[in-house]
Amino acid sequence: MCRRRLPGRSGAADAPAAVARREALQQAITASRNGRPDESLRIVEAIGPEGDDVVSIRLMTEKALDLGRLRNYPASLAALRVLMDRVKELDWPAREAVLLDNAARFAEAVRDFPLADVYWERLAAIHRSFPDPIKEGGTLLGLARLRYHQGEVGKALRTARAAVALVRHGGSEDLSGRTYSGLSVYEAAAGDLAKALVCHEEALQRLSTGPDRTLVAQVMLNAARVQDRLREYGVTLEMAEAALEVLP
Repeated sequence: MCRRRLPGRSGAADAPAAVARREALQQAITASRNGRPDESLRIVEAIGPEGDDVVSIRLMTEKALDLGRLRNYPASLAALRVLMDRVKELDWPAREAVLLDNAARFAEAVRDFPLADVYWERLAAIHRSFPDPIKEGGTLLGLARLRYHQGEVGKALRTARAAVALVRHGGSEDLSGRTYSGLSVYEAAAGDLAKALVCHEEALQRLSTGPDRTLVAQVMLNAARVQDRLREYGVTLEMAEAALEVLP
């Protein structure tokens, strides 16, 4: 996908004001990365008027994300909506994807699940258009989780199956393992315990050597719950004990 050149990307000599804005952007990013979103927000708000050049868009993005990091989710979501409209007009899908990812998470934080669902869907569509099946799969995993927590088990199941199809051959072991883990929960919720156990096994194969021992233990405990529903009480006990041994 090709987007038109944005102002501020030429090779011409920069005016002092443009240099100052770039420096402010880097200072704000550094402050955020060091866990100081309040300082980052002050830097961005002090830098001056907004425009449609690259640096201005990134400064506005930083401001919107800082508001979210400070848990001012309504203000953050409002700022993100304005930015998404701007970058869509500029045909800048990579930046729109960043905005959508954060907007979906912040919408979930304020329990606006329908809005989060819309943002996850839009994000998946952008990754599909590139195409980037791994990022699309990771996005669908987030969407499946959201739908499951809304009680939409059927939708969660279909979404997670689509995610698995995208990441199982090309994704990282961690991502594909997490995707299978999510699918196992949704298969069990839908009543297909045999498929749930298969997915648990697939998840454990991919996650067992990874660093997240808590996640591995959680997958094992979920599998133990399925065995309990099958009245395989001996296997249930063994798996639960094994899960406890995995924990750091």
